[in-house]
Amino acid sequence: MTEWVQKLQLGQATIHVINVGDSQISMADIMDVDEEDHPLYPEAFANQLRCPINNVLVQLPHATVLIDASLHMPADSPFAIPNETPPPGLLARLAELNVSPNAIDHVIFTHAHFDHINGPLKDGKPCFPNAKHYLGRADWEDVQIQDHLSQTFESPNPLEVLKEAGQLELTSGSLDIVDGVKIIATPGESKGHQMARIESDGQVLYGIGDLCHHPMEVEQPTWAAGWADKEACVSSRKILFDAALSEDALIVSTHIHGIGKLQQKKDSTITWIGQNL
Repeated sequence: MTEWVQKLQLGQATIHVINVGDSQISMADIMDVDEEDHPLYPEAFANQLRCPINNVLVQLPHATVLIDASLHMPADSPFAIPNETPPPGLLARLAELNVSPNAIDHVIFTHAHFDHINGPLKDGKPCFPNAKHYLGRADWEDVQIQDHLSQTFESPNPLEVLKEAGQLELTSGSLDIVDGVKIIATPGESKGHQMARIESDGQVLYGIGDLCHHPMEVEQPTWAAGWADKEACVSSRKILFDAALSEDALIVSTHIHGIGKLQQKKDSTITWIGQNL
């Protein structure tokens, strides 16, 4: 059974991982992997996998941050689970946690694919009126991303509304948002993909978006989705892997259930280890 909201304490930061609805993904369809390698992960390649759509709420003493702002999959999406009743959405979950939309100070979009940016508006207006929203500039300028958004959203798309409202900041490279919250560029899934690093009292968590969709991409870092830049994915994953292993960091991926850590085996293989919280 899916656990829709998970909570953990990271030093002085309270973290909630909020799943706004599961999706179904065929790894055989989306992964650019030789068919002869499919038997390495027979269940993943033979079946439709049930995958979450995670948002991360970070409550620090001095700031409240969201990593991505998503809704459940539209019923007509090929990634939607047939006849699935989605859980309460992001705003409803925040209300359950006694977090007002006005209290959100920062929203970090890991990238501009629709399932990461389809939740920051309500009735065509920004949900989080006091928040600065961060997007990788390379995604904003990418023609393919713009085509993707124009095909997905009625004009204007959420990013354009936020830009018009003066609430969208385009980022390049690394950026310290507030004390303990940093954006790190991790291109590959998209040109402007970025992850968030949260640190409190020496404890670290990474919100990695789609840097890895499935634990197989941790063990096989040269594997990637068909639309991704494989070479950039490998470089970006190395940044994450090196840092997360040295820091014993927790990791949240948008489409991997639960919270994980990385473990390096004697043969240097790196694996994803789910954490019981």
